[in-house]
Amino acid sequence: NNKPFEALFFFFFLELLEQFKRSFQGQFNDYEVGVIDSNSKMKRFDLTVNVSMIETAKRRLKNNRNFFGNKVKLLIIDEAHNANFDDIMDYFPNAFVIGLTATPIRQSKKNPLNLHYNSIVCGPTIQELIEQNSLLPNKTYVIDTGVDYSKIKKTAGDYNASAIFDEYKNEKYVRNVVKSYLDKCEGKKTIIFNSNVAHSQLVNDAFIRAGFNSKHLDGAMKDDDRKAILKWFEITPDAVLNNVGVLTAGFDEPTICNVIMNRPTTSLSLWLQCTGRGSRLSFNKDYFNIIDLGGNAERLGDWSHPHGWSDIFY
Repeated sequence: NNKPFEALFFFFFLELLEQFKRSFQGQFNDYEVGVIDSNSKMKRFDLTVNVSMIETAKRRLKNNRNFFGNKVKLLIIDEAHNANFDDIMDYFPNAFVIGLTATPIRQSKKNPLNLHYNSIVCGPTIQELIEQNSLLPNKTYVIDTGVDYSKIKKTAGDYNASAIFDEYKNEKYVRNVVKSYLDKCEGKKTIIFNSNVAHSQLVNDAFIRAGFNSKHLDGAMKDDDRKAILKWFEITPDAVLNNVGVLTAGFDEPTICNVIMNRPTTSLSLWLQCTGRGSRLSFNKDYFNIIDLGGNAERLGDWSHPHGWSDIFY
């Protein structure tokens, strides 16, 4: 019908709010996008498109179920494979919901996506996007670390982060990360995914001692510190950035040349989201490297390997 309605976009990562606002207004310059974050005490009801952090929205709705009003008829949820979004739908029972994700699969078999969505529309495969020059091809190096993955405890089906750290904190495995960087990464911009904060800090210290331009980032950092590190990462050609799970889904830094996966996982979604951070097109970049220190490519398939998402969903 022609009654006025509002669209609401939900994101999980702070960095994506302004990124979305710029992109949307660049394509549809008739619209102003309202941003709802921790500093927003009120929503602007004169705008028909708003973007919000999911946790901020939950807090606002918990205090006031009518915070977003009654005209929201379209919810668009980014990174819909993340189960943190599921309960937000209950606040908008009359809205049409679209979930966006490059990896429509969940680790939990008790909470699959088809419990929350009626159908799936599959986009082009990674290989098709590479052939269309929308993504870059990868070179994947699986490094034999000597880790016995069968001895690492699992929680909810995936390797436990603390158990990974207990194994990977061994000095020979930390040295192996630096050696792999030296062998494969040629001093170019690199992002490293570690198991937990202590692991990330340990690896970061090893890179600094080896004389490399390295920093650590985690979700507990203050917003200003986080923004400063991401700006440094953007403008520094030889930057090495260690993190845990902060920069997985949706993080967009096209100049990343190397992704080091310094942990094992059984989660196909986590593996593809992490490794995909290097796939963006950038000047003078023909491909990107994946350095796999967790046996993941053999366990789950390479990043560009095709997956039957429709079959998986249904």
